[in-house]
Order: sequence, then C-alpha cells, then structure tokens
Amino acid sequence: LSRDRYCPSKQLSEVRCSGRGQCQPGEICMTGLCCTKTGNEWSQACGGLAALGSCLNGSCSAGVCTASNYCCECPVGRSGGRCRNRLCPAGYSCHSTGFCCPSCPNNVMPFGACLNGACGGGKRCCPGNICC
Repeated sequence: LSRDRYCPSKQLSEVRCSGRGQCQPGEICMTGLCCTKTGNEWSQACGGLAALGSCLNGSCSAGVCTASNYCCECPVGRSGGRCRNRLCPAGYSCHSTGFCCPSCPNNVMPFGACLNGACGGGKRCCPGNICC
C-alpha cells in the first residue's frame, strides 16, 4: 500500500507537517502535508478552496492564519458554514473564527486533502475535505 497522500494541487506527498518552517525549501505545508510550491497555492489553500488572503505577520483580517501562511475560515480543510449557537454538523466543531471547522477524530492532524472524495494511504475522506 502506498503511504502517499494528496496535496490540494493533486501532487502526492508522504511528508507530514503542522506548521510553517517544517518543510524543505520550495515546499509549503498544506492540509498537514509538505507540498511542492506551484505558485497557485492560494487557489487551493483552504481544503481545496481559495484563500481569503495572505497572512500578515502571522495574522489575518478575516479568518485564521494557516500553516501555509494563507488566511482561511478554518485551520485545516473547508468550513461547514457559520456556527449556530456554537453548534455545528457532525465532524465539525465551532472555531474561534465563528465557523464550523473540520477535524479528524482525536484531533489528529489530517493526512492531506481528499481528491474526488478519495484519500491515499488507506485514509478516508472526512467532512471538510480532509483525509483522516
């Protein structure tokens, strides 16, 4: 079985990360994986959706600064919409941004993004387009 997982750009990677500065030069940490920079990361930065903007000194005017240095509604994956009375659909929890954000069971870092509903390395596609 391949241990490779999918980057949002459809590249394969088996190198895990959880923050900036953990990947090799020429790579970026996206959805828990070190991915080769393509120059179009912003268009896929939020679980396959476009970023709200770039982080400035580690912060964002809207959303949260992710490991890829882009602003998204959630730290990883796609949001499930706004929290309603701090409640969210199954597989999501209410984040400080006010959005329902996905997470893997036991808060394990995702193993990349889902690609057409599938994940590499024997992982499964979970709510928010993340592989768990």
